[in-house]
Amino acid sequence: YAALAVLAALGGAFYFTNSKAKVEKESHVAAKTDLPNLTLLPEVVERVTKLEFKAADKEAVVLEKGADGWEITAPLKVKANAADVKTLLEGLQKLKVLDAIDRTATVYEKYDVADNKGTRFTLSTGNDKPIDVIFGQMGSRGQTVRVMGRDGVYVAEGYQASSFNKDVKGWRD
Repeated sequence: YAALAVLAALGGAFYFTNSKAKVEKESHVAAKTDLPNLTLLPEVVERVTKLEFKAADKEAVVLEKGADGWEITAPLKVKANAADVKTLLEGLQKLKVLDAIDRTATVYEKYDVADNKGTRFTLSTGNDKPIDVIFGQMGSRGQTVRVMGRDGVYVAEGYQASSFNKDVKGWRD
């Protein structure tokens, strides 16, 4: 009887361990499918009208697409470097959220994605803002990002700091 009891206990432990692992795997897959989509589709690139960059320690830089191409409209009005804008827009087609670090607002300061930290980036297509984020620190897991209007800190790939951290001189033609 003792051997039968041990066998039943081992069988129960095996079943519990496997069912727990299956539930964890299913919840991880569900969490991965619930990630925000920041990838800029090629058909959206043509409709982009405005790019706004605001680093925590710098003045905002705003680029707008006009009849004569891209121009900087703030903090001053000058022609923008079209090749740099094109590089940025091509890069945004590769921007992808890989994972969630935390799905609450409690760690924004820790990852430099609070309102007063990081680099706020907004891409507009007329009145729509398909991308409105704050890029924070680069860590061992990748680039941290906060998606505005949604709680959480995420890890993204495809972020090119050199494109997002330029001042007005860096965008001038």
